[in-house]
Amino acid sequence: MTSPTDNIRVALYGQYGNDTRYEFTWPEPFNPLDTTGRFQWLRSFTDPRLLRQFPGAGRCHLLWSTADGFYYGLCTLQPDDPRGGCALTALFTGHHVFTDGRTAVACLEALHRLLVVEGVRDAAQVEACLAAQLSPRTLAQAAPTPAPAAPKVTIGYRAYNTEAELAELLAFRRQKTHELYNYVVLVEGRCAPAAGTPGAPVRIADPLTRQYAIVADDPATTQLSTTSAMQGSELTVTYRKAGYQDVVRHHRVGTPDAIAAYDGALIRIRPAATANASFGMRLPVVAVAKGSHTPLTGCWVEVDGMRCPTAEITVTETQKAAGLTLHVKVGATYYKTVETTVNAATATNGQTLTVELQPQQGGATLTTRLFGLDWTATRELDQPTIARIAKEAPGAGYTVETDPRNKGGVMIYPTPAYARSNGKKPAGKTSPWLWVALGEGLLILLLAAALVLPRLTADKKEGLPAPAESEQTETPLEGSETTDPGAPISDNTNQLLYDEVKQNLLYFHDEQKWDDNMFDATRRNLETLYFQKDEDPTARELLSLIEGDVISIYYGDACSKDLRFIIEKKVNDESFDNFIDRLESQIKNWDRERQKDETEAAFLLKHPTPAPKQEQPKAQETKPSKPKAKAATQKSKSKTQKKGATTDAPAGRPHS
Repeated sequence: MTSPTDNIRVALYGQYGNDTRYEFTWPEPFNPLDTTGRFQWLRSFTDPRLLRQFPGAGRCHLLWSTADGFYYGLCTLQPDDPRGGCALTALFTGHHVFTDGRTAVACLEALHRLLVVEGVRDAAQVEACLAAQLSPRTLAQAAPTPAPAAPKVTIGYRAYNTEAELAELLAFRRQKTHELYNYVVLVEGRCAPAAGTPGAPVRIADPLTRQYAIVADDPATTQLSTTSAMQGSELTVTYRKAGYQDVVRHHRVGTPDAIAAYDGALIRIRPAATANASFGMRLPVVAVAKGSHTPLTGCWVEVDGMRCPTAEITVTETQKAAGLTLHVKVGATYYKTVETTVNAATATNGQTLTVELQPQQGGATLTTRLFGLDWTATRELDQPTIARIAKEAPGAGYTVETDPRNKGGVMIYPTPAYARSNGKKPAGKTSPWLWVALGEGLLILLLAAALVLPRLTADKKEGLPAPAESEQTETPLEGSETTDPGAPISDNTNQLLYDEVKQNLLYFHDEQKWDDNMFDATRRNLETLYFQKDEDPTARELLSLIEGDVISIYYGDACSKDLRFIIEKKVNDESFDNFIDRLESQIKNWDRERQKDETEAAFLLKHPTPAPKQEQPKAQETKPSKPKAKAATQKSKSKTQKKGATTDAPAGRPHS
């Protein structure tokens, strides 16, 4: 804080004893013969009789500045002068001394009452008045001292209607528009000169620019992004404490909140404790597969039953002081959850917690059809390997589905489209792991077939018994109509649903054939992903992949917009049904067009279009005695028709 005698001065200037003079100055009396420059600050005072330029005004406030500092003034009538003279009570501060507008108004009023109304000329009482009214502050970085301006001969004025407006005008004292005038008068609106009055002061109508000075109450622990800012801009405040993460807060200048207090045009940033800034330490968590050092993706962390937004643990200042023990759970997709503890008392900021996770177990069942029967070969694998095989199997011509008999397992079988292509593998690379797994399964099936072939032949002769009723009931696969689409599903199941939907949609586009069972399965799988999208980011991502990889490319903009809409919005049955209806309409339209083309092709094949009848030139008149020429003409016409029919017949065949 700045003491009252540090860069603060007081003066009373006006009409006294038939003269205009300095009646009183503080902290020392004015000496007109002094040559040391101690009274340089008094040279800019103006005649207080400018008050008479404002009709009906008994007082007005005055603002001006020099290279030495800033002046607040109060012009009033001088009751001791029989001529009705005026007096100017002025308060001078250095450029780097700050006080708010309300304090300046109160201080000028108190000095006016003491010096003008009561007529006191005692330095001690003036100092006591300043100490009671002022609480000036020296800014850490003083505003630059303006260069001496060219002489100004005009006076500008601003009108105000309330005391709050007056305080605001005194608070935001640095205005670009004020630099054009030697003095700026602040007067009540009812006392402003009439517009167009010759020689009257110029009215300043520009909006007030609100630029704030910013200081921190505890600069040792508080960092500010700026020390001066305009109203509406953003201020970044960073609180620091040794051993903890920085706490960053943002403040909108001009709006008081928990971290900022306003004194006129000064913003005070409160300390961290007052601003409710809670310090904490961050402990990153790294999950690795057992026996590996490569971090796993999709790792999640829970502390005391609460899921953390990122893969890290936050230890608060309160937890560390209390020495609490934190119970931590770490997991990842396809891996078992691991539980551990962290002692908050011994934790340090940035300490990394590495956790080994055990893969979940499952099974991959290879299914094929041999001698009219379904044969399977199962191999126990861990879930990450199963997920990799499920991802790579479609590229090798196999379809992957969830195994209803083995939780976490999958079933692999040849894709029908792959079988129809005479075993020609689609383009794309496959992992050797997949070939090994599938090769072993096929070897087992061939050995099993060789062992049971004699028995199969005997069964054929004797007649196989009818299967039991219980054996005829199929176990519904996950994603069928008996499955609740709103039930939680695993990431592996999400991937399988995505693969089947993509394969079916591509089949509809490529083959242009409608299939009730295939479309029902597609609808169920889409429905399952759709009802999981708001709780499961993986489901939402897979729906977006379906839209980008298939729908937007092959099914048109209308279907694409419908799918994007239901992905981005909350779950809504009507929106989903609209998308399914549009999808069904598109596929059935393809089917109708295909059937129409095939029907037309078949018809043209059976009924080829005859060649257009060629107009024969008129034969020259011949005598009836020459029939040989007529026979030659008929023979030529017959050959022409036959040739035309042979040429046009293939035109009716459909293009493959």
